[in-house]
Amino acid sequence: MEKGRNGGTWMHPELAVEFARWLSPKFARACDRHIKNLLLSKNFQLTEDQIIGLMVCQQPTSWEKRFKEPFYQALSKMSGLPYFGHVGGCPALFGQITARWVYAVALPDYVYQAAKQAAIDSGEKIHQHLKPDALVKVEHQLVAVTNIARCSVDPKDFEARCMSAFTVKGQMKLLYAVA
Repeated sequence: MEKGRNGGTWMHPELAVEFARWLSPKFARACDRHIKNLLLSKNFQLTEDQIIGLMVCQQPTSWEKRFKEPFYQALSKMSGLPYFGHVGGCPALFGQITARWVYAVALPDYVYQAAKQAAIDSGEKIHQHLKPDALVKVEHQLVAVTNIARCSVDPKDFEARCMSAFTVKGQMKLLYAVA
């Protein structure tokens, strides 16, 4: 490009779209598509608070049974702990497994902590504070954990399978075949 006379034409960016429309409707649509693609290709960084706002409800939704019998039955079989339905209460290990291998894997830690705190404050369940997109992730993770629990022989085997299946920090233990 040349400077000065015959060096090109400068146009204010806000006038470019109007100029394109003046030239032809087809050219204007092409410019609109190009601008849209430029905007979509930019990486937008959301803050933790914005992500929490997208995934966590401030008020709990109506209660629905999300963690169904097959999940608890698989955990009972894997752990050897009895499960008689929710009437008798669940063993504490089931809550620990749910926290570590369902919620902590499916959701970012800060989202899980925000939903957990909202549940504590309202006296409701964690899943009642999750928006639909977050619930879908939790439900997919629940199915995966149920399947792993079904084919695990004991809690150590279950933990090793979960460590290899999901990307979590920690040390994987070696398992030796029972003689």
